[in-house]
Amino acid sequence: MSEILEPIVLIDYEKGEEAHIVTYTVNTFEEILYAAKRINQDLFNGDWQLSYLDESKESVDIAKEEILETYLERDIHSFYWAYREKRKKAPQQNGGSQAASARERVRKRWRGSEGAQAANRAPEQQTEKQGAPTKVRQIKRKKYAHVGKRVIAFWIDWLILSVMMAMLFRAGPVAMWLMWLYFALTESSKHQASFGKRIMGLKIEHSDGRRMTFMGATVRFFARVLLGFGAFIALFTKKRQTLHDLVTDTIVLDAEE
Repeated sequence: MSEILEPIVLIDYEKGEEAHIVTYTVNTFEEILYAAKRINQDLFNGDWQLSYLDESKESVDIAKEEILETYLERDIHSFYWAYREKRKKAPQQNGGSQAASARERVRKRWRGSEGAQAANRAPEQQTEKQGAPTKVRQIKRKKYAHVGKRVIAFWIDWLILSVMMAMLFRAGPVAMWLMWLYFALTESSKHQASFGKRIMGLKIEHSDGRRMTFMGATVRFFARVLLGFGAFIALFTKKRQTLHDLVTDTIVLDAEE
């Protein structure tokens, strides 16, 4: 992992914004946040308060001098700034010596690699600080879909489904089966959207950036059938989520150009 650039997600929990960046795995979190702040000056402000969520969904503090690679090895790619729930303290290390030795070991292995040479040739933006440079190739923010666009997308999908059902002369249970397959297949596809959402430039994903699986899209479809009355709360939630979005931990976004 130390020989390549890796994508991570930095989430400013207080402001409800996310930054997706690609950076070297040998960098410390202090270096990564330094670069992220330079490009997103209105995010990640205040005293150091970075953490991640463990398996029990509790916030665990991350020290400035820790390196990214140790977390990627544990399959942790999302990190939270100013997370307000109960926090655990990060494990203490003897004077930071373990972190420093691990960091130096990773740096030495990485510097001589082909990945390091290839990465240095990439057209990326570089910000310098003491220690290894942090190279940020991509930082983007998620733009949550406007409720009006979601309504229009819904009616487009309904029109498509009505035509399909009319052509098949089917109704009742068969219609439900058809709607399930329509939404489950399209929303778990590489486009992450039904045809109506694609026309309106929208896509669906989990709140941590993962694409929905077919099973996840199936659960979301039936949650929408059962909890459709909760669609109006998208007018009031920070991420414009409906009740079935909240239940399935999904968000609807304006797709990238």
